[in-house]
Amino acid sequence: MKTGSFTLRSGAKLTVTGAPFEAAIALVEAVKRVTVGRDPNEDVGDMIVMNPDVRSALFGVFDTVLYDTVRVTAALFDDPKLGEKARGDYFEICERVIEVNCRPFFLKTSSASTTASEDHLKRPGSV
Repeated sequence: MKTGSFTLRSGAKLTVTGAPFEAAIALVEAVKRVTVGRDPNEDVGDMIVMNPDVRSALFGVFDTVLYDTVRVTAALFDDPKLGEKARGDYFEICERVIEVNCRPFFLKTSSASTTASEDHLKRPGSV
């Protein structure tokens, strides 16, 4: 699984490890439902994160995320010591979690596929 390490604008360190397939695909599906039919140039970041289905899917993958050294759970955002800081980082945390967990589903491999197909069709010694 891919792991991403980020320093948030607040200075907190965020470590995101890719979630298990079922949790990650649930996040992909929730994000896709929110963005289908939208103008690709429209900034939809906050709209995605504020969507209840996306939020639910995010909490399904948060157990693979560390905020400094603390596992991200709903309780983190209510913690007497870290809660206020974590709430200030919430949108950035969500963006990074979405990035790490959704990106692998959208890797572009079309040029590699075309080349492999063409190579497969050539016979040894043909031009």
